[in-house]
Amino acid sequence: MIYVLNGGRNERGVMSNPAMLALYRELGIERMLVVPLAIVEESWQDFWQQNTAFFRGADFSVQTVTTHDSAETTAQKIAWADSVYFPGGSQETLLSRIGELDIAVAIERAGDQIKLLGGGSAGAMIFGSQCILGHVEVKRLVPGMGWLAGSLVDSHFANRQRQPRLRAVLADNPELRGVGVDEDTAALFDEEYNLMQVVGPGSVYLYDNGIEKVHDSTS
Repeated sequence: MIYVLNGGRNERGVMSNPAMLALYRELGIERMLVVPLAIVEESWQDFWQQNTAFFRGADFSVQTVTTHDSAETTAQKIAWADSVYFPGGSQETLLSRIGELDIAVAIERAGDQIKLLGGGSAGAMIFGSQCILGHVEVKRLVPGMGWLAGSLVDSHFANRQRQPRLRAVLADNPELRGVGVDEDTAALFDEEYNLMQVVGPGSVYLYDNGIEKVHDSTS
């Protein structure tokens, strides 16, 4: 499985970047499920339901999980998919709805069928073992989904000057590796959680034992 962490802002542009389209073809992606459950406002929900526009240029089928789907319906959609993507919004809302719909269980049951698991902004921040809640300051730290085990992810990174808050949280949680992703940029990790590639104009910042390493698309 490949993990894609999208730093936010122009999520659709990043996910339809030529490098991402090439990755979909390389992985043989045929069925993408978009899970926009971080969105609260109904108008935003309607926007994300225009799912074929989200991955414009990609040659595969797309479905969307909505706030009206039951856990059973959601599990059926995940069983259909070979890739799953969580757009941004509220980390707290997204984590709550993932729990209510047993999405993590359904993804685990799908196993190797899921070739790509991704998220943008709040959707990326839930991937770590722990997740920061709060827009500017750290409201609190809560358990994340653990899909990128041992990590703590922050988005909109340099753009919103989030380096100090991530460093501060890591100082209190030295067992975690920090991952910061700039806007309009995606970080691709392999199954061993190694950074494979950076897509887009921004940078990806990895923090391990207090040491910062910065990567970009030329690295």
